[in-house]
Amino acid sequence: MNECSNSIHILLAEDNVINQKLAVHLLKKQGHTVVIAADGKATIAAFENEKFDVVLMDIQMPEMNGFEATAIIREKEKTISSHIPIIALTAHAMKGDRERCLAAGMDSYISKPIQADELSRVIETLVGKTRSTIAEPIEGVPARMKLDHPALLAQVGGDMELLRDIVSLFIEDYPRGLSEIRAAIGCNDSRALESAAHALRGAASNFHAKSTVEAAMRLEEIGRTANMIHAVGALSVLETDLAALELALCAVVEG
Repeated sequence: MNECSNSIHILLAEDNVINQKLAVHLLKKQGHTVVIAADGKATIAAFENEKFDVVLMDIQMPEMNGFEATAIIREKEKTISSHIPIIALTAHAMKGDRERCLAAGMDSYISKPIQADELSRVIETLVGKTRSTIAEPIEGVPARMKLDHPALLAQVGGDMELLRDIVSLFIEDYPRGLSEIRAAIGCNDSRALESAAHALRGAASNFHAKSTVEAAMRLEEIGRTANMIHAVGALSVLETDLAALELALCAVVEG
């Protein structure tokens, strides 16, 4: 435990760079320290080498998913008679997800995109040593397209500079994800399509862009079911929506 009475040491298991940046900023703003593990195996290694007060565990990660990593941690804890709180992070937000996470040995559940208030509340409930978060006044946000600007700022605790950073990161990164989706469709690789669409959906969800998220989710479902017949049409919808989203987000960066 850190010297500051309200500060806790957190292991963040998350592979998406935008989600990493957002979570780390919100946690550090609350006075906590954070170590990032970008996949399940790195999460286990960090758990074994360092003492943490809580783990934020993404469900869908490369190498080893969150359920598998949690099972290994719980098994290791049997030999040391301890229990670290594990909070699941999932972009699915489907009925039964919470129950599935609890059954897997996790202590609580947060759906993505991460909200500052919910993150603070869940950690406080489990650890009881977190600072309250007060969002800064919302101002100077341009009103364009379908974006919910108050929700965007509330999500980053009112920090406009962080919002600009995340927007810039997304604009730079999403073409790569789109290329991966195109390649997966071209190779008729349903598993690669599901993975690439899931990653892009997770990134887009940070901006409350409902239509973009739904378009990516459609491709993710196509990959999951391995029924690729409508993949090209769904890709076209996503491409159009991402172009519109970029225009709207550029207003945030330039503002």
